Amino acid sequence: MKKQLVFVFFWMIVNSVTAQAWDGFLGNWNTTFGVMKLEKVEGNQLKGVYMLSQQSCQIEGYLENQGKKFIFTYREPQASGEGYFELAENGLSFSGFWRQKGHSDWQPWKGERFSSNQKSFNGVWKTDYGTMRLIQNKQEIEGVYDPELHATIHGVLSNNRFNFTYQEPNAEGEGWFELTETGNRLKGAWREKGSQQWRKWEGSRILPMPGLKWLVVVEARWETSLEQKEFSFGEMLKSFFARIANVQVRHRYFTDKNSFTKWVQQIAYLPEPVVLSIASHGSVQGITVGQETITGNQISQALRYAANLELLHFSACLMMKEQVPKEIHNNMSNAVHFPISGYSTSVDWSLSAIIEFLYFDMILSRDMSPQLAAKNLLEILPLAGDKALLNQPFPAAGFVLLEP
Repeated sequence: MKKQLVFVFFWMIVNSVTAQAWDGFLGNWNTTFGVMKLEKVEGNQLKGVYMLSQQSCQIEGYLENQGKKFIFTYREPQASGEGYFELAENGLSFSGFWRQKGHSDWQPWKGERFSSNQKSFNGVWKTDYGTMRLIQNKQEIEGVYDPELHATIHGVLSNNRFNFTYQEPNAEGEGWFELTETGNRLKGAWREKGSQQWRKWEGSRILPMPGLKWLVVVEARWETSLEQKEFSFGEMLKSFFARIANVQVRHRYFTDKNSFTKWVQQIAYLPEPVVLSIASHGSVQGITVGQETITGNQISQALRYAANLELLHFSACLMMKEQVPKEIHNNMSNAVHFPISGYSTSVDWSLSAIIEFLYFDMILSRDMSPQLAAKNLLEILPLAGDKALLNQPFPAAGFVLLEP
């Protein structure tokens, strides 16, 4: 009824799970039958999802023995049954048994808790004051928290304590964090500038879901009059990748620099790798939207903390022709680096769509690096590069990938 998996892509429509060292059965588990997420419903009730042969399966039940035993039922596409798990004393593993409905024989089911495997502040955290991204470079640590405020935090690591200052739009102050033994929780305190009162600030690491990737499409509106029908490149990509379980697509529109910055900044708060596609009109000076031009420097500021960015792609004309990509790379820190791709020509809209469906599919569906996908793209579709074909309706697209 079940088949053991050596590796499985775990996908959830919901937000990534927060790992907590001593939260009983809650959190992410690597189990006999794939990656499992368990979360609390109410009281002693738990529910969750595990992935068996890339199919989503349901599990739900209740706790006994002071939370150390989970009695459950499960539902798979072709079967259902019951079982129980017993938590190890250290909370890092469980063992148990299951049996299919109508069968009397019990079979083992074991699991181990996912761990960060590192005593580092690097990563995404769910804290008392919003989601936080921290980037550690040796002893120096910086980051952002609260997607609405996009407040900044900066400091140094000394004797395993991160001493920091923070800056919000209307407040500033200082504080400190320490990691717990497992490295999955922050404990610390903060106080506002001029105040003597310290207040608690704690958080839990948000573990990335294994195998999950994001495609974020930030798009300007193309229509210029009411006479034109609505059309969107992002909507096409969203439909195309809906078939891929481990790819999450987010599509947002921007109308000016502020709305562009709002959406792009939020990439830093995702724990998994991200491919960012910016779909807009472009020029050698930058992205054009309305009467504004968003420059390379402004783009790099919006991406300053996006340590999870795997690729920045411009679905726009002329962005790769001159200095904008180099300007972006030059303004990034050593801890944040990513390749940039796009076009050096005024590329045809429909040709760019064909190119990007193929390009993104190789990266997101076939697990290629952007560099390998770009190489394969130019071999499969020479017209994507600088090789124009005689007597064809499309000029060469001028696709380019620039390494960091």
